[in-house]
Amino acid sequence: MKRLVIGKGSVFTDLLIIGEAPGLQEDLEGKPYVGKSGQLLNKLLNKAGINYKEDVYFCNVIKCR
Repeated sequence: MKRLVIGKGSVFTDLLIIGEAPGLQEDLEGKPYVGKSGQLLNKLLNKAGINYKEDVYFCNVIKCR
């Protein structure tokens, strides 16, 4: 599909998570870290006491699959 996947989250945060490139699910939705790996990462961040919706900015080096 080759959809552009831009970053998500707070641009004013101190925590930046950078992936290599979007996966299939990210390409379909146009959002980073929404596939299985992203869901696992969100659970791990929650367990560490980090609010992934407010305290993290997610992006990829490559913006399309």
